[in-house]
Amino acid sequence: MMDQRKDAKKADVPKLTPGSRYRIISMMTRDEPLTTEGEFKGYTAIGSMDAICMEIDAPGEGGPSTSGEKGRKKVERILRLIPGQMVIAIDILDQAKEKAEEKSTTDSRAYM
Repeated sequence: MMDQRKDAKKADVPKLTPGSRYRIISMMTRDEPLTTEGEFKGYTAIGSMDAICMEIDAPGEGGPSTSGEKGRKKVERILRLIPGQMVIAIDILDQAKEKAEEKSTTDSRAYM
């Protein structure tokens, strides 16, 4: 019975999964936070610090940029790295399912 509760609690704990959409509030200045909304791509490192990698719409004036092709609008996407120690809060907007890691298919046989 104790194992069932542990498994249920483990399933309830959200993980940051690639492909999910999050709103991350992080420190920008002492008086003003930075809000980042976009798709989580994974973790990376900035020097010796861990960082969250988010794909976001490029900040700009007046919205998306217009490409030369038949007047279609193209939204530019950029990657923003947020040092983990700067994160204040994370809002889960759309949680993608965690993909199972593929196991190695090497066969090892030992005979004794």
